[in-house]
Amino acid sequence: MSDCLKNFGYFSDARTTPARTWVLAIHHTFEGTDDLRKGNDKDVENLKNAFSRRNCLFKDLKSKKKDEILETLSNQEKLLQLFTEKEQRSQDDAPDVLFVFILSHGRIGGIIETDQKDATTGDFEAYYQKDVWGGLSGMTCLQQCLKVLCLGPCRGSNSELRLPGDAKTLSSTKGKNVEQPIWVSSVLCW
Repeated sequence: MSDCLKNFGYFSDARTTPARTWVLAIHHTFEGTDDLRKGNDKDVENLKNAFSRRNCLFKDLKSKKKDEILETLSNQEKLLQLFTEKEQRSQDDAPDVLFVFILSHGRIGGIIETDQKDATTGDFEAYYQKDVWGGLSGMTCLQQCLKVLCLGPCRGSNSELRLPGDAKTLSSTKGKNVEQPIWVSSVLCW
């Protein structure tokens, strides 16, 4: 197999090197609960195999607390540390493409649950898609990066942004030089 076929892809500019692609799988198994997420480990293994054989850097966060997840997704140094091994990290270490897969349970109102219990309420800790976007969009190292967010939890009907946008939104940006970094979001369960 040629090197071209083993890599994720090439951008259509003057670059001739493969895209630097990072893949982060955030997943919760809910082991030891009535809400066991069957097949979760197999899903992560399949993602890892698919992206790793295309020379993508793959990392996963399994059964982490909400604060640790959101810290990783909002702290540039923590994200760079997760994907790079150098002591001195820089903007040059940033990816060209970042995939974030979130595999978990959720609830109506756009809630993404962790499998960690809140010490006060006894409920599963939870966060929202907007928390993920808010954290990642604040990182300067990701400003020129294509970000693809794939959500597996059922979250019910909610008003969170999903792409593609409605006809009005899409037509208002058609043909314009939009300087915002591009986001792609996929909700895999309703």
